[in-house]
Amino acid sequence: SVTGKMKTLLDRFQIYWAGHVMRHDVPETPVRKGAILMVGGAPSFSTQFLGGELVLKNVLKDVCTECLGEVCLPNSDHDSLETRPDIAQQVIELAKKLKEANEDSSSKGDDHMQGYTYTQNEHGGNLYISFLLTTY
Repeated sequence: SVTGKMKTLLDRFQIYWAGHVMRHDVPETPVRKGAILMVGGAPSFSTQFLGGELVLKNVLKDVCTECLGEVCLPNSDHDSLETRPDIAQQVIELAKKLKEANEDSSSKGDDHMQGYTYTQNEHGGNLYISFLLTTY
């Protein structure tokens, strides 16, 4: 599931849910691209991120955003992107996918998505990824 602070934030998206479910005044097809990144402190187990995945995918749907993928880092009490290069690579690949989607959107004249970048230093550590998704 999600933390109390995250629930408070997610509750602020209720107006978008109402647009789909009650008012029917938002597009039925996605107009944006997005992704989900989740981190959990506990050691990995099969349903560790299921609650967050269900909630966040619905939030993306409510804001007319297609989910292009998700990356989860379990056991963050002991692991990081520096100790889990496999997950760091998944994040890089997802960032590339978002960047390509952004370039496709830009070439079609869609102005509502901007600025996906990813970098990694020459030693393979210190992965920095920034995502900026703006609304129209």
